[in-house]
Amino acid sequence: MILQSLLIERILIVAIGQVWPIFYLSIFAYKLLKRKKSRSTITLSTFFLLLANAYLFAIFSILSINSPFYYAFYIICWYFLIFSHCFLILFSWLLLHIEESISFKKYNIFMVLYGLSVTYVFWIGIFYDGILYDASTGWRPVFSLPFAIVNWLFIIVFLVIPEIIMSFTLLKIFKGSSVIIRIKLFLLTTFIEYLVISLIVLYNTLYDNQWYRSIHIFINLPLGMFGAYFIYRSFGRDID
Repeated sequence: MILQSLLIERILIVAIGQVWPIFYLSIFAYKLLKRKKSRSTITLSTFFLLLANAYLFAIFSILSINSPFYYAFYIICWYFLIFSHCFLILFSWLLLHIEESISFKKYNIFMVLYGLSVTYVFWIGIFYDGILYDASTGWRPVFSLPFAIVNWLFIIVFLVIPEIIMSFTLLKIFKGSSVIIRIKLFLLTTFIEYLVISLIVLYNTLYDNQWYRSIHIFINLPLGMFGAYFIYRSFGRDID
C-alpha cells in the first residue's frame, strides 16, 4: 500500500511538472525552425527538442515500471537533459563567430565531442550504481554522491566556465549594438538553465530531505519555464 501511494505521488509529480514543458518547448523549436533554418536556429531549436525529449523519456520511465525498460528510459532522459544544455554553449560559440563562416566540420566536431563527454551518464549511472531507481526509492531517481559530484563538475567545467569566458567576449563585441539587450538576456537565462539542472542534481541526491524536496518543486519548475521562455525570446527572431 505504501509503495502504491508513492507510485501515485510520483505519477502526479511527473504529470504536473514534466508533461506541459514538452508542449511549450516543442512550440519554441517549431517557431524557430519555421522562421528560418540556419545553424543558429537549428542549434537553439535542438536545445528545446532535446529538453522536451528528456521530459518525454522521464514520462516513459514512470509509465513502464512494469517492464524491463523503465531504468533505461530514465538514463536516456538524464543524458538528453545534460546534452541539451551543451547546445547553449554551441549557440554562444556561433554568436562569437557570427561574422565568420564556421565550417560544418568544426561545428560537428564540437557537437560530437560534447555528445561523447556526456556519456559519463551511462558509464557511471549504470555500471557504478550512480542512479538508483526502483520500488525501494518510491520510483524516484536517487543519485549517489559520486554521481552527483561528476554531474556538478561537468556543469561547472564544460558549461558554466566556457559560458562565462564567452560572455565577456560577447558583451565586448556587441557593446553599443542594438542586439546587446538580447545578448544579455540570453546569457542571463542560460545561467539560469545551468542553475536549474544543478538543482535537479541536488534534488535527486537529497533523497531524505523532504524540506528541500518540497521547496524545490515550487522553485525549480518556474525557473525552468522562465529560462526556456526568455532564451527563446532573446533570439526568437533574426539571429543571423
